[in-house]
Amino acid sequence: MGNSGVWAVCFVVVVSIPFSAHARAAVIKMAVKTKRTSQPPKRLLNEYLAVEYKKKKRRKSARDNKLYEIEIVAIDKQKKRVKIHYKGYKEEADEWRDCQDENMFPFERVEKAYIPEEISLEDRTNVFHGHIYQEIKRKLWSGRRDDPEIRIEVNVDCDVFDRGLGKVVKGIQIRGKKVHTIKDNADLDHILGLKWNERIFNENGDFAYVVNGTVQYWLTKRNPIMEFKYIGGKFVRSEIEGLYALVLTFVRGDGNKRQYISRTF
Repeated sequence: MGNSGVWAVCFVVVVSIPFSAHARAAVIKMAVKTKRTSQPPKRLLNEYLAVEYKKKKRRKSARDNKLYEIEIVAIDKQKKRVKIHYKGYKEEADEWRDCQDENMFPFERVEKAYIPEEISLEDRTNVFHGHIYQEIKRKLWSGRRDDPEIRIEVNVDCDVFDRGLGKVVKGIQIRGKKVHTIKDNADLDHILGLKWNERIFNENGDFAYVVNGTVQYWLTKRNPIMEFKYIGGKFVRSEIEGLYALVLTFVRGDGNKRQYISRTF
């Protein structure tokens, strides 16, 4: 009985020693893990991205999408090709094109806009100014419930514009367009006529008018009209040249008989 008690105590002691050592090792190991610090990066993120992910410059396509006016100056029937000349360029730019290879023969039709002869320039200018006069009058209505900012677009030939409205004031380049600003409505009287900037609606004297100093206009070119025509057994792309247009803007005001007589507008 006495010996077995001693062995029992010894057994407890022996068993408890390896258990405590294992637990202590686990605690030490965990402590080491928590104290471990992360290694600094070899390169900062912005440096890494600058080296590894540097954007490649896009190469511009060598293809020229501009349409050039040409004329055929020679034909080689045996090799089935034509020699083309670019109008406005020297003969050194002439080249032969294969008629059978569609990729090497990307011809397109261009329908040029009709421009009358110089002889009728004065008449055309007067007609254009009369058209502008009517459009302004048409836009001058009682617009108390409408947007007072008015915009008018009318087709015009460049020579007609240059002869009339283009000479009134010097244009200033603003966002890619040459804008002409009229500071005083009277500056347009010799072109559009007297009282072009007002319209009386009735006998009561209700009227609308162009607010002084708000007139601006510029010349713009409309986009070409694209279509295909069936020529020589295949569909050929055709481009109808866009016309030039005058864009004229102003602010519209409204008034009554008393304001009109007293000219308080």
